[in-house]
Amino acid sequence: MILITPILIQFVVCEEDLSGSTLEVSPLEIYSQENSTITVEVKGSGGLVEGANVDLSAEGGQFNGGPEIYNGTSNTAGLVVVNWTAPVVLEVTNYTIRAIISFVNSTTVIREETILVHPLDFSQTTFEAEKATVNENEAVLLIVTTKGTGGVIPEATVSIIAPDGSFNSTASTTTSGVTDNSGKFQDFWIAPNVDAEQNRTLTATISHDGMPPDPLELDLELVVSPVEGQLILDIELSEGEQLIIGETQIIDITVIDQLTAETIEGAEVYFNAVDGIFTESGSDIYHGTTDSTGTMTVHWETTTLEPSYLGTNYPIDITAAKIGLKTNYTTLTFLVRPEVGELDVAIESEHNSISLGESVTITITIQIGGIPYQDALVSIVALDGVFESSGTTEVSGYTTADGEFSFTWETADMVMEGSNPVNYTFSITIDIFPYYLEQEYDYSIIVEPTTIGDGIGSSGAFYTQWWFYLIVGLIIIGGGSIIILITRNK
Repeated sequence: MILITPILIQFVVCEEDLSGSTLEVSPLEIYSQENSTITVEVKGSGGLVEGANVDLSAEGGQFNGGPEIYNGTSNTAGLVVVNWTAPVVLEVTNYTIRAIISFVNSTTVIREETILVHPLDFSQTTFEAEKATVNENEAVLLIVTTKGTGGVIPEATVSIIAPDGSFNSTASTTTSGVTDNSGKFQDFWIAPNVDAEQNRTLTATISHDGMPPDPLELDLELVVSPVEGQLILDIELSEGEQLIIGETQIIDITVIDQLTAETIEGAEVYFNAVDGIFTESGSDIYHGTTDSTGTMTVHWETTTLEPSYLGTNYPIDITAAKIGLKTNYTTLTFLVRPEVGELDVAIESEHNSISLGESVTITITIQIGGIPYQDALVSIVALDGVFESSGTTEVSGYTTADGEFSFTWETADMVMEGSNPVNYTFSITIDIFPYYLEQEYDYSIIVEPTTIGDGIGSSGAFYTQWWFYLIVGLIIIGGGSIIILITRNK
């Protein structure tokens, strides 16, 4: 008899000890709507743990711009990192960030940290104008910036009231809106008509959900000046209105009073380019002031531009201003083209001289930067004769991949007067992209009249020439004489 004894095998699963896990919050003290970085490090008995579950929660605020809770798993470095945005508070408030950390076959670990949140601080909020003095009927930019100790404050409600004049966005004496992510709200105010220099007080009212019930009010004083003349600009350009990339346009501007024709010292001139760089500022904008001669100079560089192969128009807005004189707004537009190689056009023929009735083939070769240019349009007009391909005195076509265009000129049907050789000139027009102006050339072939026997010159068909009729006449006269002699002999 065989006895079978049961064997008990027991498996022991070791739990992961997560007690070394940590929760860090930085910074621990922030203002409403500011962010703090939450970092959870999951650490077990064997080191950092990947794939652990981490649940984050708070009594308010948002994790990564979302809800008040966050669920995630630790990465290969055992970390979970998120941003927490503080809610808006009206008084200093503590918020507890809780992290619940769990893993398979491990004991759940809870970690907590407290963040101190301050109410919004508007102590650095400003209400400013682009300039303190403005001409009547002209616009000035007004800017409200909501800012506090904790930085800029977006989503604040702003309302501005002016005693007269009008705002650009509303065409009324009031305007309102919400500050953007940079904490700014802005609008243009158009000054009213005045008979003499006068002051105006504008008031900005700022409110926010995170502010006390009483809104913040700020006043701005502006001076409005009457206008008694107008500025005009005398502009000189070093490169004209068309440039090749890499060239620098030197712009000389003289500001003149239209009424007195005198130059204006101290006029403010603003340049705003779509692209390119002003040497004086290192950017696409520049602000300068005219000197004692009413003149200022600015250099516009094209090195950084990327024009199309056809060329691109680049505008530059120029504003010249002087208190008491109407502001001048001018726009200059420059066509900038890419740099191209040197143009080389060669015109060659089989013969420089042919006889009447013969034909000649002429070849035009076009190269740009030493490279044959394909698809240039070539048009030729002759004074006489015909072209073989068209049967007329005109022919046109495009250059081949070798940069060549050939045509044959025939003289069989031509009629020449006299016996001297004649220069026949062809008018050749070439449209070459990206050379936008037509290139025009002349080319001549010498045509010599045909000759017979003793070299008497003839041109055209023999029966149209004077010598043909002379010979026929002599034959007729000679024949008549012979008939007379024969008659007498009889």
